[in-house]
This record gives sequence, structure tokens and C-alpha cells, in this order.
Amino acid sequence: MFKVFKKNKWWFIIVCVVIFSYLGFLLFITFPILEFSIEKAGQLGDSFGIFNSLFSGLAFIALVITIYLQQQDMRDSKKELQKQNFETTFFNLIKIHNDLVANFREYNILEKEEKHFMYGYEAISFFLDKFIKGGISFNTVNKNLTKEENDEISRENRNLNPNVLKSNFETKLMRKNLKFIETVYSVLNLIDRATFLDEKDKKFYLETLSAQISDEELILIFYYTHSNHNDKKSLIEKYQFFKTLNTTLLNNWQEEIKLYKKEAFHTLLWQYFDFSPNKII
Repeated sequence: MFKVFKKNKWWFIIVCVVIFSYLGFLLFITFPILEFSIEKAGQLGDSFGIFNSLFSGLAFIALVITIYLQQQDMRDSKKELQKQNFETTFFNLIKIHNDLVANFREYNILEKEEKHFMYGYEAISFFLDKFIKGGISFNTVNKNLTKEENDEISRENRNLNPNVLKSNFETKLMRKNLKFIETVYSVLNLIDRATFLDEKDKKFYLETLSAQISDEELILIFYYTHSNHNDKKSLIEKYQFFKTLNTTLLNNWQEEIKLYKKEAFHTLLWQYFDFSPNKII
């Protein structure tokens, strides 16, 4: 009840002012009061009869307002509970993602120094470098070009084909997986389905997610999504997920960024490229 009064205190104050003003008016027009008796007091009470109907109506309105405010409080409580559950799930997924990244392992067999296992971001960076430099390519044959030139074009264009990308991932991963990318999809889905969040809240959670992802991870997400998860492209594009993408880490960035709609990238890229297929301004 106190909460209702606090939210509507000015209405209570106005009602009290009206009542005491009317009482003051009656006292003014009947002054001086020459007789104090039950009969006169009853007449004074009868003069407030007009307020009976008024207060009956006000009481009904107050009841309606109270019910409305209680429903509003219930909706607010439900929204707060939804947000708490969302945050619990969100930060659990972030933790799972970070744990998966930390446990990602690569065995260094390319360097002349002593062979060793790498973990976490170091392993991801090593895997990405190995992935971009290796793998099968298109069989490009242009009779007007030399074999070396055809091979170069094949290497540059191999990541444009999702099937080739998928095959290269399978070859390079062998018994490993990129589950940490799946958790990124899960977080994006969670944010997208949270209809009780406003745009400001969604922006905060998206920035929190982005802060957990390294440049190399983002490049892997770029390739992995195109290779095997086209259904996730719409989420990537909707939330401008590649806004901070370091395009210099791509194999052939001028062509490869066209694999996504321009909305997925920073607007600075839009000034120089037409994102229609195979066309560069």
C-alpha cells in the first residue's frame, strides 16, 4: 500500500486539499457558529453528501489503479527474472567459450626448434596460419596464363568455395574441433531471442562477447561460417559481427569480404567496395 501511495502521492494530496478547502468554505459561509449540537453537526455532515458519490467513484478508480500497478509490478518482476536468467546463461556460455579456447591444442612440427604443444590463443594463431597457407585449391586453368599464375589464382580463390573450405577444415582439424565457434553462435542466438532486452542492452552484451574474441578467432569464424553454417550468416550480418575484423589476416580479403553482406562489416569498408558478387569499385 505504501508503494501505491508513493507512486500516486500527488493525487492523495490533491484529494486532501479539495476536502479541507470545501470544509473551510463551509465554515466561512456559516461563520459565526452560534450553536454546537448533534443536530447542527449532522447538518454539516450532510453538506458533504456530494463527496459520497465522488469518493465511491474514487475508491473504485483507486482499486483499478491498484490492480493495474500490481500487474505492472508483476511484469517488471518477470522481466527482471528473465534478465537474471539471461545473464546467468550468457556468462556461463562466455566461460565455456573461454575454457574451450584455453584447451584448444596444436602440436608445433614446423619449426626447427624443439617440438612442443601450444594451447589457447597461441595454438589458434598457429592453426589459422597453417589453415590459410595449406589446403586444396580450385583447379584453375587459363590457357593464356602460365602454370605458376594459374596456381596463384587457385590459391587466392580457394576460400571462396564453401565446399573447399569445409574440406580444408576437416583436413586440418583431424581429431580436433572448433567448438568455441559453436558457443559464439549460441551466444548470438541467445541475444537475438531475448525480446525483453532493448537495443542498448543488446549492444552491451554484444560488445562483451566481442571483447572475448581475438582477431584470429574472428577470422576462423569468418571462414567456418561460410564453410558449414550459412544459416548463421544472417545473425553475423544483423549484429555487424565483423565490425572489428582484421582483413589483412584473410587470404584474399578483397574478394572474400563479398561472401557476406556489407552490414557485417565496419562502414569504412562500404566506402571502397561494392558488395555485389565479383565487383570491386
